[in-house]
Amino acid sequence: MNKGYYIIYMLIILMTACSNEDENRLVHDDTKLEGKGDFVTLSSQVKDVSVLIFGEKDDAFNYQSKISSGWDANNQVQTKLKLGEYKFLFIKTAGDSTTLFPTELKATTKFEDIHIKVNDDALHPGYVKPVDQIYFPETTLLADSVYTITGPTTVKNKLTRAVGQVVVNVHRVAKNGNDTTHLPFTKPQNVMDNIGDITLDISGIGEYINIKEGKGSVKTFYTFDNTKAKIDAKGFASLEGPFLFPTVDENKTIIKVTVNPASDSPFPILKTEVESRVKRNEQIIITLLVTSTYQLIDISVDVEPMSDVHDGDSGIWE
Repeated sequence: MNKGYYIIYMLIILMTACSNEDENRLVHDDTKLEGKGDFVTLSSQVKDVSVLIFGEKDDAFNYQSKISSGWDANNQVQTKLKLGEYKFLFIKTAGDSTTLFPTELKATTKFEDIHIKVNDDALHPGYVKPVDQIYFPETTLLADSVYTITGPTTVKNKLTRAVGQVVVNVHRVAKNGNDTTHLPFTKPQNVMDNIGDITLDISGIGEYINIKEGKGSVKTFYTFDNTKAKIDAKGFASLEGPFLFPTVDENKTIIKVTVNPASDSPFPILKTEVESRVKRNEQIIITLLVTSTYQLIDISVDVEPMSDVHDGDSGIWE
């Protein structure tokens, strides 16, 4: 065979082989690499991320190392790895309400073994704590990607919250037949003046999460901090509540809301119950419409995505 045709023939074979790579396998090939390893740059759009590194051996990805510090101003960090195939699990968390499992990461720990479980609430037996803000890769495909390291490589990851949140709004209104009119307050008065506290008793939430889903079914109890209520120009309140793990499959979340009057208030205790479903990176927004004597007129439940990013501490990584 003519030498020129042979070279072209081999190139065609090589290109065909490359095109058959699995779609979930991300390859960076810096050819003619000398040695047995090279630098990998990890990059995230979220600050203070921890990365668990899993190396391939015997068709399984086992835990190799963890990076939780050393990030630069561009949210990048470098590490040196041997040539081979890897998975990188990017996670961000803050607080102490959850525990990473397995609690001891060993060389036998597999990628799919990793999950985060909510801790029990000692103050409320039979309940769990509200969870921390947990960030996982935006999609399961992104989290489960396989990287073949054959040279200097950059691994980019986009994270979103793996938890949902409950928000409670309280508005003052007047009811006239079928018409509902909002009644603003005169400053400095606001709707929280006659409220002692607001509590949530929530059942049907996830017990733990992995990169794919929430599992288990537990309940939590939460008391809002009135000092953190956001008061708008009308004197109405918005209170950001607990973070929760997603529910299992189509399980519904039952949220029991109790509004307790202030100690010097003549108004009654207000109780109501709503049904929704916790999903990743979404807020369940409960709006209570109350009269001037804090009688419940109406209630609405809306679901909106969470888009902002809050910085946290090292949390479960300490």
